Amino acid sequence: MPWTGLPNHLDLTASDLERSIAFYDVLLGRLGYVRDQVYAGNVPAWAWRGHGPSFSIGLHRAASKQAHDRGAPGFHHLAFHVGSRAEVDAMLRAIAAVATRLPAGEALLIDR
Repeated sequence: MPWTGLPNHLDLTASDLERSIAFYDVLLGRLGYVRDQVYAGNVPAWAWRGHGPSFSIGLHRAASKQAHDRGAPGFHHLAFHVGSRAEVDAMLRAIAAVATRLPAGEALLIDR
């Protein structure tokens, strides 16, 4: 299989699932993902099915109140390609329309 070794899915946890769903609906929707599945009972997921293999991102309710520390061992960050700075600015405006602040643990860092 030509895609052996490529990621298939990523599952994230959220302290406020409803607020995080609204955030990821906007962010991932603007990147071409579609919220088209729920698995493991109540886990929303967004799928991207562009050229090549599919990839999905699932969102689980956090079982712990401990905040994520990206400096600790484990997951550091995930970055997405976009076409231009104007697309990033439009995405930030769309997110601001649904969220007064980012869900705990989420950060938008702009590579310039």
